[in-house]
Amino acid sequence: MGALNQLLNLFFICVAYYFYQSYVYKRPSYKEVVNIRPRYDFIIVGGGSAGSVLAARLSENASRTVLLLEAGDSDLGQPELYTPTRVSELFLSRFDWAYYTEPQKHSSLGLEGRRFINYMQWSRGNRKDYDMWAQHGSKGWSYTDVLPYFIKSEDFITKGKINAEQRGTTGPIKVTEIKGFELSQDFIDAATILGYPERDYNDGEQEGVARTQVNIFRGERWSASRAYLWPAAQRDNLDIVTGATVHKVLIENGRAVGVAYSQRGQRSTKLHQAKSIREVVVSAGAFGSPQLLMLSGIGPRQHLEALKIPTVADLPVGNNLQDHILTVVFVKTNSSRGAPSPSSYHQLEYQVFGTGLLSSPGGNVGLAYMKSRPALPQPDIQMILGDTLIGKRFMKLMPGLSTEMIQRWNIDLDEPGFMLLPTFLPCRSRGTVRLRSSNPLDHPAIDPAFLEDEQDVEGLVRGIRLAEQLINTDALKRHGSHVDKTPLPGCETIQFDTDSYWRCYVRHLGVTSHHAAGTCKMGADDDVTAVVDSRLRVKGLSGLRVVDASIMPLLISANTNAPTIMIAEKAADIILHDNTH
Repeated sequence: MGALNQLLNLFFICVAYYFYQSYVYKRPSYKEVVNIRPRYDFIIVGGGSAGSVLAARLSENASRTVLLLEAGDSDLGQPELYTPTRVSELFLSRFDWAYYTEPQKHSSLGLEGRRFINYMQWSRGNRKDYDMWAQHGSKGWSYTDVLPYFIKSEDFITKGKINAEQRGTTGPIKVTEIKGFELSQDFIDAATILGYPERDYNDGEQEGVARTQVNIFRGERWSASRAYLWPAAQRDNLDIVTGATVHKVLIENGRAVGVAYSQRGQRSTKLHQAKSIREVVVSAGAFGSPQLLMLSGIGPRQHLEALKIPTVADLPVGNNLQDHILTVVFVKTNSSRGAPSPSSYHQLEYQVFGTGLLSSPGGNVGLAYMKSRPALPQPDIQMILGDTLIGKRFMKLMPGLSTEMIQRWNIDLDEPGFMLLPTFLPCRSRGTVRLRSSNPLDHPAIDPAFLEDEQDVEGLVRGIRLAEQLINTDALKRHGSHVDKTPLPGCETIQFDTDSYWRCYVRHLGVTSHHAAGTCKMGADDDVTAVVDSRLRVKGLSGLRVVDASIMPLLISANTNAPTIMIAEKAADIILHDNTH
């Protein structure tokens, strides 16, 4: 009877799947733009998180025309983009810009830049982050100022009680709490033993532990494109052009009047032009936005002159590059408490019901914001609980970690265990983005200066010590949890578990979180280090703004996706206000 029941269950799942695909689930489509209009009210460069929000919000008024130019292809009909557990397949795929950094003096690793790719973690940061922005000259960007836009952007779905003063329930982005695995609750218990409350870490205060909040709904990634752009894509006043690489912003008499772009990245002397009536908004990300500004003559004069690019505005574009660095602690246990290996059953369960193993990103099933020193005013460590299923892919795809080194390390990720990934949040190192050439199809020269500031190294070492404290609690110790002691190649001669060993470890195994920000810094009018003012207008020019993570004056204490969406929501209101009054 057991085998018969399994066959019947499989039959009903297949029938349900057929019905779902045939009659229920219909994806939207973008209308193909053959010929663009002579002029648009607004031109948006970049269809990522910020660009998707802007395109949707600015086109809500049917009398305003909007053109969105995206260098990549449409994300419609790409199941690997929307299946959470397949996220690690996207690294170094066609969906990945795969920007490589300049050789790093203080770190072995060096890959930056993702398109569509993040682990779907929904984190706002700490209220003090935004208050610091305001204190440093970004008027109107305190936590009180930005909170309404966080609320506006999200639809928080939880079984627990919702704090209506802090959380949104009617916004486009669906935010849910990840179910995780058995180990998730053990991780929460371990953190509470250390004195961290179980709480909603998106309440502004942040310090505590919880199951990870993610922008996943019904088993699929709920990206800004899906939440904002898909519903707006059929509007008559919104045109979307994909495969469009913008070469420069057209400036006339100190005003942005349009852009020049090519299709599908072809090297061609004949460029298309799109003209703007009101504004050009650059939303190409922390690498793409400074690159485009510099190609347009907006940037450090000496650098532009070296490339024979006429200077339109001498501004510190490309400075102030910041990113979070994390490392990984591999933990062995005497019993498997993590995720099982995917099977055909899991695939069917996911396709029909949107639940089960494939509905989770796996690499982030529990999250804690912790203080490595009790006297700190806010958490300085983000601690992620990850499963070793992701760890196997993580090792293979880690930039700078060669196959030879992985083989030499010989760490066994098939044994029962899990990962703890501490991130040092108050990044001290500052890098730069520069042009390699005047060719817009060449990737920019990215020097993040990973771990250049010794405080970043010491912060990660303290993060590892916090991971060890979690491992040594009764909640995790009862599973025989212990740090894998396989020596990391390059650090073998240093005594294991000393601070010196862990310093060596993080320099070899410190990894970008892909939270690049700050390269078109926002600041006060008299701030000579700022590129845009508090209304995100490029200084010294009119009709040109930057709206994305590049405007962050200081990197927030969290992942950058939710704050970037907030920035775009607020920017849309600013732009509409400034073009009405």
